[in-house]
Amino acid sequence: MKFKVLCLHGYTQSAQKFRDRTGPFRRALKATITTTFLDAPHQATHIFTPINGTVNTTNNASKDDAKNNEEEESSLAWWNQGEDSDRVWQEIRASIRAVAQVIRDEGPFDGIVGFSQGAGMAAILCALAQLASVAKNSSNPSLVLEEFVDLGLSQGFGFGLFFAGFYPGMPQFTEIMQRAGKLELRSMHVMGEADAIVSPERGAELAHKAFCRAVTAYHPGGHFMPSNAEWRKQYQEFFLTLTQKQQE
Repeated sequence: MKFKVLCLHGYTQSAQKFRDRTGPFRRALKATITTTFLDAPHQATHIFTPINGTVNTTNNASKDDAKNNEEEESSLAWWNQGEDSDRVWQEIRASIRAVAQVIRDEGPFDGIVGFSQGAGMAAILCALAQLASVAKNSSNPSLVLEEFVDLGLSQGFGFGLFFAGFYPGMPQFTEIMQRAGKLELRSMHVMGEADAIVSPERGAELAHKAFCRAVTAYHPGGHFMPSNAEWRKQYQEFFLTLTQKQQE
């Protein structure tokens, strides 16, 4: 039986762009997984510019990035960063609901894959799923959870793969993590040592701060998902471990 996997693209990407860029990954695992790629619900309003290894944002991304209207419309975001944390959380809430609708319509999913901002979004969803499960047996459910309790997230995910991920810094996520505890699903975190968009230190923070059973791996490149023969073998080994656990 194949694992059913939900895939979340990065900032300024789209479901189709992410699908195109994960071809070697999917082909290596074609006997093991089926994938569903999801478009984020928001238009990206910024672009990432690497400056001394940090993330900078620049407005008018559509003029700088998009060569035509079609490409501009496919530059999507799970949220747009800004100084107004409440507005940022409103966009994240809308994204949570959009993903939850897909889970209800096409799920359940065994696991989740996220790249860059998609990895941050995946971490939020995994935390909410664990918190929903915890809240079932709690007399003091989280106030943050109440608006999501009807979304059917409590079944959660059995595993996650996080590429160029980071620990979402908004206070709402911190509260969710404090209430849910470290996430128990099996996870693999892949980081680029030369990544100038999301530093490997930020990826390691996500792995060790949010997950109990994190496997971390580093490649020498930048902000991309490695897919050469060596890495395809590592992905196959990760899924082989999952299959063996499922059979126990």
